[in-house]
Amino acid sequence: MLDFILNFFAGTIISLVIFLIATCAEGIRSFSAPFFLIFVGLFCGILSIWFGYLGSVGVLVLYMIASVVEVVEMRKF
Repeated sequence: MLDFILNFFAGTIISLVIFLIATCAEGIRSFSAPFFLIFVGLFCGILSIWFGYLGSVGVLVLYMIASVVEVVEMRKF
């Protein structure tokens, strides 16, 4: 249970940092509350039960890749 809680909070906080960096890189000044970060934290917590901390790392790497691709696409226009 402790693994779930630690990975949930770590996943939520790290995904918030990734979101804020991507948002600043895109040049967006205002945005609504990103509720999907709670889901990222939940996925990190759930996958930590079966795969340990590597599940959280995998989810966060996939989210970071998606954010980078979105920033690159926004920079093209």
